Amino acid sequence: MAEIALNVCKGQCFNSRMNTMETVRDKARTWCEYRNNIEAKINGQLTTADARIKLKSPHPKLET
Repeated sequence: MAEIALNVCKGQCFNSRMNTMETVRDKARTWCEYRNNIEAKINGQLTTADARIKLKSPHPKLET
């Protein structure tokens, strides 16, 4: 779902050149506030049960 949100942000917010980090921060903050105010939803199609089957664990184990 994070990847979906970032892709929407990229298309709606970062679709033009910005010259300073301050501009990037301001534009991102404004976009986030707008999305929160309209209570934007992401229609995730993967259920928790399906994810557990596909991933075999909610947290993958890292080899050291």
